[in-house]
Amino acid sequence: MVDRLKFNSIVLFVALIGVLFSVGGCATTKQEMIDSGLKPVSESEFKELFSKTFEADFYSVKKNTNVLLTYHSDGKIEAQSGNFSDEGTFWIEKDMECSKWNKIRNGAAGYHTWFKVDERKYAIFTSSGSKHGTLTLKEP
Repeated sequence: MVDRLKFNSIVLFVALIGVLFSVGGCATTKQEMIDSGLKPVSESEFKELFSKTFEADFYSVKKNTNVLLTYHSDGKIEAQSGNFSDEGTFWIEKDMECSKWNKIRNGAAGYHTWFKVDERKYAIFTSSGSKHGTLTLKEP
């Protein structure tokens, strides 16, 4: 009986450690992405991506919400989430996607570094290096 109790305690402890490590993995920083060998999206890669209008699902870490974004090839951007909508402009500055919205951030510009993590998904970080969210391109 005691051995079974010890065994169950060990299994529970190992499971808890696994959960803690997996949650910690969600708090990836820009530097950790670079250290893992991923490179930020370059200016030329951004220009290619933004050469045509596309939609993407954006998950905001800070707001814990999903937003449908539409990037237009003329530099306009739209956001829609439930009853909320906004529009603004975006541009590329070196290796950063920059945006300025009418409502979001009270109209202040935001500067973001993107990392391509698979064919359609990007991890996005603020200029301070913290994770901003993930963006998944919708099928054309």
